[in-house]
Amino acid sequence: QTAEGGWEGGPGWGVDSNTTALAIQALRAVGVPSSAPSIQLAINFLRAHQASTGGFFGALAYGTEADANSTAYAIQGLLAAAEDPLGASWRVGGRGPLDDLLSFQLANGALEWQEGEGANLLATLQAIPALTLRANPLRSEPAYVRLPFVRR
Repeated sequence: QTAEGGWEGGPGWGVDSNTTALAIQALRAVGVPSSAPSIQLAINFLRAHQASTGGFFGALAYGTEADANSTAYAIQGLLAAAEDPLGASWRVGGRGPLDDLLSFQLANGALEWQEGEGANLLATLQAIPALTLRANPLRSEPAYVRLPFVRR
């Protein structure tokens, strides 16, 4: 984890929201509490990588336009950290991460990486757990059932 709160996928690649969201999920899976400084720094890092459309972008080096992959992983990271990705604190201009993720879906059901890019298998596959509000590791019970902000 870098001082700015994110992780990089490989040496010299630079920090990105995708790897950071995966790291949050891994840390939470092994019992690191959401209140841990490493998780809180990572949440702040994700917040700094939220686009004006409500979704998330991967890294500043590639621009600030949201993409389906980064948005899907960020949703999962937030769920793992017991953050409410549907809540007001994650809405930008009236749109939240899930709204933005759904905007990448095409008429045939597939998702595109970014608007105008066309169907993308990886974007579609990465979005499925996020669209069902599940964080890794996948469990038989959806993550939102265990979160304190969900009304039953």
